[in-house]
Amino acid sequence: MLALPAKEQKHMSIVAGERTRTTAPNVHSDKVKQRTTARASEKIDSLPQDRKEKVLAVRHKLVVGKYAIKERLNIATDRLIEKLITKGMEENEIKSTTRRRQK
Repeated sequence: MLALPAKEQKHMSIVAGERTRTTAPNVHSDKVKQRTTARASEKIDSLPQDRKEKVLAVRHKLVVGKYAIKERLNIATDRLIEKLITKGMEENEIKSTTRRRQK
């Protein structure tokens, strides 16, 4: 079977007139990961020393699988919901106070 590269199409080849996927590595994805890692490292380096240590400790726990992501996410979600509810109640209180003053 003769396989020819398809024009202007990455990771594709033409085999007997049909397009088939090849298993070429995703270079774009690797470059994005490298850039993201580099940016994260730069940001970590710019942090104050005590904060930097905390961030690195959390990253280490994530790598070794000892960071309770679900538990932390639940706590963060609960806090966010509380803040949104509290803010909404405060805004409603301000609106009702403003209406009373206007009457």
